[in-house]
Amino acid sequence: MNAHENTGVTPEPPTPLLTGPLEDAAPTTRTNDATQTEAAPMGLRERKKGERRRRILSAASQLFAERGYDSVTTSEIALAADVGVGTLFRYAGSKAELLVSVMNERVSEGITHGLTLARQGKDLEQSILAILHPLAQESLEHPENMLAYEREALFGTPAHREAASARVSEMEGAILEVLRVHDARPRSDSVGLEDIAHTIYATLYVDIIRVGVGHADLADLPNQVRRSIHMLIGALLQDDGEHSWSQP
Repeated sequence: MNAHENTGVTPEPPTPLLTGPLEDAAPTTRTNDATQTEAAPMGLRERKKGERRRRILSAASQLFAERGYDSVTTSEIALAADVGVGTLFRYAGSKAELLVSVMNERVSEGITHGLTLARQGKDLEQSILAILHPLAQESLEHPENMLAYEREALFGTPAHREAASARVSEMEGAILEVLRVHDARPRSDSVGLEDIAHTIYATLYVDIIRVGVGHADLADLPNQVRRSIHMLIGALLQDDGEHSWSQP
């Protein structure tokens, strides 16, 4: 019997990890006393669901980091999260979905960090590197996990591809925002900042793929990413003395 089978009881539909934030939804406030009485248990139920989601993602993240994606089973993730396997499958349809969710969370953290640095006045390269750091760091520390994530992003289910694509758009949008915060201007009138943001992300992606297929040294990846960004900024943006280009 698999995790989705039971003795004639219709299972609850999965609570997807790929859509929406992990934080609990704010409970609806009503003025009617009877409605407030009914809303309170729903709020508690949603909080419990949110806590289970966080435990499942945390357990998956830790086990993937410790042992690698391919060596971890959903049963082990459920045990580490202190939930049943059936409960886990109500929150994630597969181990691959857990990986995509974990990686997308890390990408979101990098975006937030990079934008914060830019708004604090840090230099352009440092802010862009902060946005790209989670993917580069995962490739360096856990290349097998990164390759599995890339497989899902390119060849996984439509939901996985859509979720990964959304994060790509967010990263390019964050790089664009950093460029605007720094009042960056393209060298050529035929090139927009959107094009430059896309090129910076696409170059990072190629750097990671080259490592994954054995055409570049894994240990040199951080330096290669810095060199690529430095070169692109110098080649595509005007240097009017207002920007601080850090040396690779």
